[in-house]
This record gives sequence, structure tokens and C-alpha cells, in this order.
Amino acid sequence: MKLNNPDFIIKEDIDLEYGTEYILRRYKGNGGVVEIPEGVTQIENNIFGDDIEPNKTVTKIIIPDSVNDIEMDAFSYCEKLTEIIFSKNLKSISLDLRGCFSLKEVVIPDSVTSIGYFHREKNLTEIYIGSNLIEVDESAFSFISDDTDEDEADETTYNEVIQKDRNDTIAVLSQNPVYRIIDGFMVNKNTKTALFRTDYTNSELRIPDIVETIGSHCISESCLFGKKDTFLEKLIIPASVRKINSWAFEECDELESVIYEGLRNDLKMSENAFEGCALFRKNGCDVICKDTKPEHSKKRTTNSMIRRLKLINLLIKGNTFPNTDDILDYCRKRLEDPELSKTTISRSLALLRDEFGAPLEYDRLENGYYYTDKTYVLDFETIYGK
Repeated sequence: MKLNNPDFIIKEDIDLEYGTEYILRRYKGNGGVVEIPEGVTQIENNIFGDDIEPNKTVTKIIIPDSVNDIEMDAFSYCEKLTEIIFSKNLKSISLDLRGCFSLKEVVIPDSVTSIGYFHREKNLTEIYIGSNLIEVDESAFSFISDDTDEDEADETTYNEVIQKDRNDTIAVLSQNPVYRIIDGFMVNKNTKTALFRTDYTNSELRIPDIVETIGSHCISESCLFGKKDTFLEKLIIPASVRKINSWAFEECDELESVIYEGLRNDLKMSENAFEGCALFRKNGCDVICKDTKPEHSKKRTTNSMIRRLKLINLLIKGNTFPNTDDILDYCRKRLEDPELSKTTISRSLALLRDEFGAPLEYDRLENGYYYTDKTYVLDFETIYGK
């Protein structure tokens, strides 16, 4: 099969770093079995159909080994699709199989090491995973019909949905015996990687001794965190761990203590392993190791203050010119703190301006605050200095 097949629209893209890419933009045929041309390297979104015009003819998709990138909505709305044969060279995958009502089984190849989201319809119950994952989202295999908006759902409903998504993901992974829950973490015993946290009742945890790598987003608290979940405050890392990947502890605002039982030089940490953590620099140099002493910062900001500053910054960057009353109402709601005072908000605004260098001004005509520099980024590294 050649790249100039009339059933496909394929775009040639020359990249100085990656060389020539051949991107599949659209399928124009009406066949049941679709064999994507060898040589295609990337598959774009909605190549077969969408919510307005779903595809009703494609039953099987065969992806050549030349493909190394598939966009999330590539196969959405293929109503008669029953089988996908993936490229054996695929390293990461995130798919939304919305509208694929006939798809009941999927086999993800051993080459895949990273899975983001794999949203599915209720009929897709059999998913077989390879043994080489080093990264997977804790809610990866959620059902589309279970999607719930945090702002629209009551607390009980939202917590139940989050827990169900986690349980569905655990159930999928557990079909392969290399994936097991050990001491509050989903662990790949083959790659010896801690994939994600499963214990949300304890604030103090210890990474299992079998683990050598803490995977990306393993203990991230940046999204899909239930209102009744317990934030992690203390973590002990055994000497068996030699690597911490990117964003492993993203947005862990309550994390106060991380103790590594090995030597500093034996632990390789990504430069952004602690991205967004209130009390840790993003490269993790604050981790207490066997041969180091804890650093005591001259400046220390409470976790509640950090969260408040983040919310205020987010509101101001929304360009709605919020005044002090607006900010107070917003923070009371998001922080669930009805006792929060206007004085505290005023002090927080002063802290943003004076300590964090925010280009904060008050517009009398709009009766609210705004940033004179819209590219401003609130950087908590300034808590500790460079």
C-alpha cells in the first residue's frame, strides 16, 4: 500500500529535529477493514468521523509499525469498529474511544510504556496491557458515561465517580500479574516502577522496597482529587529507589517531609519532579537523604497561604478585574473557609505584589485588580531564593 492511496489524505511535514513526518489527516474511503499505509508516522484526530458525522462502515483498523504518534480522538465515533491492531513501535498512547459502541476488546502492545487517558464506552470491557508500563494515569480507563463535572456534582457523587474511575483502572491493570497494589501504590513488578498512589486514607506513606523508579505523576495531586481524599504530608523512600521521574509529586501542596533512606548521589531526580509543590523546590534538592541534613529556609509560607495565593493569581489572570470582595467570595468557596477575612485577602494581595513581584494594579474605572504584564507567572521558587 502506498502513501498516495486515494482513500487517504496524508500531509508531508518536514521537521528539522525529527526529519520528515507523514501525517494522516483524513480517511475518505468507505471500506470495512482499513489498513493505514506503511510510512504514515502520525494519525490526527477524527480521521474517520466525529459527533456530527460518525463513521458507520469501518470495522477494523490496522496501524503499521511506522506510526509512532496517535492523537487522542483519532478513532472516536467509529460506531461499527470491532478491532484495532496497533503499531508495535508505539511508546505512548492516550485515546478517547467515544462513540465506538461495537468495540469490546483492545490489546495494547508491549512497546507501550506510557498511557494517559483511555476513555471508553460501556461495551469495551476487555483491555489487555503489556508488561512494560512506567507511567499510567490513575483514572486512565474510566468509562465515558461516568464523566462528571466537579462543579456540577455534589461532593458525594463526585467522590464516588473518582473512586470508581480509580477502581476501573486498577481492575484493567490487575488482569496482567505484573501489576499489583503494594503498600498503597500500584506497582509494575516487571519495570519495578511505582505507577500511582492507591491509598488515599493515610497522610504518611512509604514507597515499597521493590520499587526502583517513582513514575511520572505517581503522587500528583493536581487533578481528579476527591474532596474526601487525604493529602500526602510525609513520604519515606527506600534506598532501592534510584530514580524519580518528571512531575512525580506535582502540586503536592501539603507535602512537608520526604525522606530518602539512601545516599544523595544514588538518587537521580528529574529537574521538575516536585513541580508546583509549596514547600519543595521543583528539583527535589530539599529531600532529606541519609548523608544530608534538612535545610531550613529563611522564608517559609504556610500551605494555606500558598493555596490562597494561587487562587488569587488565577482569578486576576482571568481578566475580570476582581475587587477585594470578589476575591474573598472566590477564596471562601474554593477553600471552603467561611471564616476567611477581608484583611487576610488584603495582606495576600500585598504579599503577591511585594514578595512575589506581581505587576498588580487597581483600575478605578473597572473597580478591580489586574496585572499590567499579562505574561506574569507566580513562581514559588522565590520562597526559597535561587
